[in-house]
Amino acid sequence: MVGHSLIAENRETMTISAVKDVPRFNEENISLALEEGGLEIDGTNLQIVNL
Repeated sequence: MVGHSLIAENRETMTISAVKDVPRFNEENISLALEEGGLEIDGTNLQIVNL
């Protein structure tokens, strides 16, 4: 099992570890492939800053 973390700061910034791929993203949805599963993030004005 691979450890991962998700840190949300003030509902404005998220830091997520163990991300393998970003299959799709736009300003309203980000789909992430993690080491063990997936994660969908919905919102408005979403951006990816660092990979």
